[in-house]
Amino acid sequence: SNDPKLQEIHSYIERNYKEKITLDELCFLFGTNKTSLCNDFKSAYGDTVIGYINKLKIKQRNQHQTHQK
Repeated sequence: SNDPKLQEIHSYIERNYKEKITLDELCFLFGTNKTSLCNDFKSAYGDTVIGYINKLKIKQRNQHQTHQK
């Protein structure tokens, strides 16, 4: 995304996805509202905020399981 705020949100999620991140928290931290956040994130990254967080968690879990074998 070319939007600096969305890039910041994306980076924040990448750094903190192992913690519980809520839409309310993101809106508060980045001074936006849920509608804008959800629509802008989806159009920029092709996924919902929650969907993206879940994909990161699954990816991390799969990498962790691969290393344990």
